[in-house]
Amino acid sequence: MTVGSLGPLLLVLLVVLGVGPLLAWRRTSAPSLWRNFRWPLLVAGLVGLALLALGLGQVLAVLAFASTAFALATIGLEYWRGVRARHQAAGEPYPLALVRLVRRAPRRYGGYLVHLGVVFIALGVIGWSFYQRQVADTLAIGESLTVGRYAFTYQGLFEQPEPGVQVTRARLTVRADGANLGELEPERRVHRNWEQQPVTGVAYRREVVASEV
Repeated sequence: MTVGSLGPLLLVLLVVLGVGPLLAWRRTSAPSLWRNFRWPLLVAGLVGLALLALGLGQVLAVLAFASTAFALATIGLEYWRGVRARHQAAGEPYPLALVRLVRRAPRRYGGYLVHLGVVFIALGVIGWSFYQRQVADTLAIGESLTVGRYAFTYQGLFEQPEPGVQVTRARLTVRADGANLGELEPERRVHRNWEQQPVTGVAYRREVVASEV
């Protein structure tokens, strides 16, 4: 699943999620369209320009992220309008106005939360499609493979029998910019009577970035 295969459908979905909440039923006019969409369009444009300034110049990626910004802005605008209206009409504090707004129309504003979830799924798909790094290679013991700033050195395979399952692990030492980060052990599990459906266990390491205050 990539943006290359889902691209047109994904972009149309994001645009619909952004446009739908701001269209008045049976009474949409050109002035109202501009009034409703000028701020979301401005947000989308600023996000696109920022990505280009950061050097993320893939046209489809920039367009996709700008579309997610557009959808997020329209959802936020709908909540803001409702909260502001309650605040101005009844003098309710903004947090209380938000709670009562959702309670009064749970289907409408709950639906916006569903839209928000779809937008975040789209962000994950876009990021995974454009910015992941995937390399396939065969290594002998002691050989290394470099991916970006990371160097992986293959140390061999190790089998570990467990009740009802055979576990095979590959041991890799990891270095980044010359510094030793330790070991990773991705694994493959073969369960008894399910030999044709092995399960792959991905090894991962979380990096914590410390900052001085």
